[in-house]
Amino acid sequence: PAVMEKKARSCRGLYASAEVEAKATLGQKGGLSNTEEPQALVSDRSGIPTKIAKVEALAARRQSGLFVVLEDTSLQYNAGAAIRSCDAFGVTEVWLVHNGLRKGTSLRPEIERQHAFNVDSKSMSISSASANRWVSTRTFFSSQHAMQTLQREGVVSVAVTSDDVAPDISSTPLLQPKVALWLGNEDVGLSEIAKDMSDMQVRVGTKGVVGRLNLSVETAVCLAEVSRQREAARQGTDHAYTLSTREKEELIRQLSLYKRSPRKVAPLEIE
Repeated sequence: PAVMEKKARSCRGLYASAEVEAKATLGQKGGLSNTEEPQALVSDRSGIPTKIAKVEALAARRQSGLFVVLEDTSLQYNAGAAIRSCDAFGVTEVWLVHNGLRKGTSLRPEIERQHAFNVDSKSMSISSASANRWVSTRTFFSSQHAMQTLQREGVVSVAVTSDDVAPDISSTPLLQPKVALWLGNEDVGLSEIAKDMSDMQVRVGTKGVVGRLNLSVETAVCLAEVSRQREAARQGTDHAYTLSTREKEELIRQLSLYKRSPRKVAPLEIE
């Protein structure tokens, strides 16, 4: 018993020292304030990066002004897979639009869900390979409201459709400072309201019998093209399409304080 108690005191002392060291490091880097308790960090004694180091690296890679809007996605598994693609390409934010869950918002009753996605659920974590922990999301209950919010924020909305009249995304310049890619339901695509209110329409060209890719693949293809265009336009500039210092600090603060990134549910506004 005496030996066990001695080992316990030693472990408590090491833990306290590590905690003080972690807080001091965060303070030096301009991270969390002394009044905020961070999550437990992985000890750097083992050579494994601490959580704050991972978050800082993520913020440095995150793109600015790049949004993905998923309208009336039927299956949560597909939404999770799309969020995984969004994390891979450093998307700023993912917006989930659920029409029909509030009075006066129904557009296509045959494909509308009975409840909104739980972005923090275990099934969403599995389908997104835990990318839901690192991608900020917002939930809307009206396509019109989501589109109007983007317009107020100066974001160019791009509707991804399967219409043959729409130009191929690879031949469409998408270098605006703020761009939102709208992707529709797995079976019937985007609503007419989303198409009509968008600033432009594009399509992903396919050569097979099936006219559309699945949701997560289509999301990845579109994000790859936008990222390619942005990278080519940077021309050696490190600051183009990257988060500002203030945006990085806010993202680091959010992801350091929460197990998952904070979720925002937009208030319903019906004109």
